[in-house]
Amino acid sequence: MSAHPVGVGDALLNRLFFGKTNSHWRPANAGYEYARWQLEQLVDGDYAPDAVTPNSMALARMAHYLRSLLVPGTLYPTLSVDEDGDVTAEWRVVDYGLEFVTTEEDAYWVLRKGGDRQITSEDISGLRSVLSALTIRADEVNPAWRSLFPKADVQNR
Repeated sequence: MSAHPVGVGDALLNRLFFGKTNSHWRPANAGYEYARWQLEQLVDGDYAPDAVTPNSMALARMAHYLRSLLVPGTLYPTLSVDEDGDVTAEWRVVDYGLEFVTTEEDAYWVLRKGGDRQITSEDISGLRSVLSALTIRADEVNPAWRSLFPKADVQNR
């Protein structure tokens, strides 16, 4: 059973996410293709037997934002759905954690250091800056971080 009504959100999701890739978007972006594959898993419920179905608007919103956030070379996210159907993208580097949450109505992000909340914001340009800084940090501490995501290479083919 779905946690959300079928309707406008599903049409938007199909157009933004599952439909043809926009001409300005390059499929060679491993991070986005990996995130897209994860979003498909969330919709299909393949990641957990008793998984909550994501809210279609939250899912469409996440796909929309990830298109611009995950430029080539960006640190790959791990995606999940909470009990309300909200979609979360997470990035972890050393003692930093970045969470980007999309709901039916909005989107916001939280930066944590050592588990303590540092910033909470709805400013997407700020999120881009933080994600860029986390990617640089990941490249510094583990230049082979992409090897931690073997499915990303498979999904980018």
